[in-house]
Order: sequence, then structure tokens, then C-alpha cells
Amino acid sequence: MARGIHLEAISTDRSLDFNVYLFNVQPNVKFDYATGRSTIDRTMKVPEP
Repeated sequence: MARGIHLEAISTDRSLDFNVYLFNVQPNVKFDYATGRSTIDRTMKVPEP
């Protein structure tokens, strides 16, 4: 299971231009990235910017 993805895009007119890393996280879910399994974990919080 991926820990996240790297996403980059530029439009031809340059009105869109970004380069971000999106973490594979979800509130209240704990992922085991080695096995791909997930479990409910009510203490798991995703920080908001």
C-alpha cells in the first residue's frame, strides 16, 4: 500500500501549476502499509492545515 502520491501538473496557459504530495491517511483509520490492512482507531486524527 502506498503511503501517498506525488502529484504535479501545469496547464498549457499556466493558469494551473501545482506540485504536491498527498498522504494516504484517513481520520479514525490506521493503515498497516506493509500488509495493506486497515483497522478502526478512534484516536487517529488527520491534522488540518
